[in-house]
Amino acid sequence: MGVSQNLLCMKNSAGFLCVYLIFTLLLLIAGCKSSRKTLSSSTVSATTTLNYPAREYYGDRWNNEYVRINSDPKPTGTVTLNLTPAGKTVFVMPVCGKVLSEFGMRNGRAHTGIDLKLDKNDPVLCAFDGMVRMAKDYGNYGKVVVVRHDNGLETLYSHLNSISVKVNQRVKAGARLGGGGSTGNATTVHLHFEIRFKGEPMNPRLVVDFEKCSLKKNTLTLNNSSYKL
Repeated sequence: MGVSQNLLCMKNSAGFLCVYLIFTLLLLIAGCKSSRKTLSSSTVSATTTLNYPAREYYGDRWNNEYVRINSDPKPTGTVTLNLTPAGKTVFVMPVCGKVLSEFGMRNGRAHTGIDLKLDKNDPVLCAFDGMVRMAKDYGNYGKVVVVRHDNGLETLYSHLNSISVKVNQRVKAGARLGGGGSTGNATTVHLHFEIRFKGEPMNPRLVVDFEKCSLKKNTLTLNNSSYKL
């Protein structure tokens, strides 16, 4: 093989290597962009721009996957919550229906909310201003929405037939969260409604007058006995 042929061969090899390196670099850049776009909402970084409600109680603990965040410390001592912060809509009854089942032990099992009668696809409304933390199918709860509120409470709405909101969405009191249903382990159409603080359920009657479909008072004082079934 002559000198000119050797030079040509070297040029062709170098050209192929150059094309290969450029192609590999482009693949790496595309992969980085894709991974940034698919950041899981269940582990949203504290450095994101989301302005979580009630940071004074929860810090940066925010999770779109579970009703109770494992890192939530169990409430201790006494705390008084202002249920109607300045500039926020006071309260809207999620469903003004007959109480079918109370909070407490039921057939030997903990029933952590109150069941309210409604018809299929009746609108289920948000109780207070806040941000949707969870909106998904979730085991026995069926289709469920959890909202964290500016006042520190979290409310849960389950057995929905449909969900009208998305996680990390800001919602006002009275916003439609979904339609009534019987998903999950429900045997009849109803709304299972819970109120929690730092993951711990409390009797919703501490907050809501279900017969008058109204807020009982503007402040709520919680202590260790508030979470007993």
